[in-house]
Amino acid sequence: MDTFASLQQAAEIKDPIERVKILNNLMAEHQAVINEASRFKRQAVSEAKDSGMSINEVAASLGVTPGRVSQMNNDYAKSPEMEHRKHPSIILQRALPTEPKTRGSKSLFLTECEKQGVKGDRKMLYVGLEEASDQIAATLNVEVGDEIVVRRKKMIAGKIPVRIATSFF
Repeated sequence: MDTFASLQQAAEIKDPIERVKILNNLMAEHQAVINEASRFKRQAVSEAKDSGMSINEVAASLGVTPGRVSQMNNDYAKSPEMEHRKHPSIILQRALPTEPKTRGSKSLFLTECEKQGVKGDRKMLYVGLEEASDQIAATLNVEVGDEIVVRRKKMIAGKIPVRIATSFF
């Protein structure tokens, strides 16, 4: 089934929660393809440059600006094999809304990692007192500058840091 047929089929699901779950899965699957296509595109631009084409020639051939070619022509994409060794692909999906069983688990992040076959870990970076900024003060219903407890955790999936979560209390 092609992408647009899958999208149309998902859009017609009567149950809104099930529809969101299916659409989340479709989006995650296709985001991985977009990321890989972008990397291959950058590699192709690098190969064109390496073959002797100038940035202006590549830009004219592609119908983009030389600045855009410079952006695409970076060393990061020159060797896809090496890139995968340095940073293995990790795509974690999170169902929205989160199932109550997962939401009530000891760690939503670790539970999602486990469900998807990825070794997850967390590292506490900081716990301490800080002054509440205006946005945090408004959210916590305290005065700007009041001391609040701040906690920062690094979330790791497959040995790759994927998020730093900051909580305010």
